[in-house]
Amino acid sequence: MIAPYLQWILLVSGILTALAILIFISPNRFYKSVFNLEQVPTVYLFVARHWGAMISLVGFMLIYAAFNPAVQELSMIIASVEKIVFAGMVMFGPLRNSRVFVRLATFDIIIVVIFALYFAGV
Repeated sequence: MIAPYLQWILLVSGILTALAILIFISPNRFYKSVFNLEQVPTVYLFVARHWGAMISLVGFMLIYAAFNPAVQELSMIIASVEKIVFAGMVMFGPLRNSRVFVRLATFDIIIVVIFALYFAGV
């Protein structure tokens, strides 16, 4: 049931994940919109840029996998591990009350479930 739509699932989930590139490009805007911080220490900007780059690379990997069947399963496994770690850190950490982060974690868990259903042959 999922297999015929896998290319679209990878493409859409990849594009949405790759939007983290915006955090890399403008970490100040990220801190202002999510945490309402005006003055952000340099180390915070560095961490946000790194995080945005790493997450967007997972998204670009999923986009690449949408058009290259040979790497689809490995890409879904790598993305699932990243998404599970992120969601776990949000849901069981200090950001569990942040609506923005809970929404992001929920999106990630939905994608992981879809990937798991694919692996289960659904």
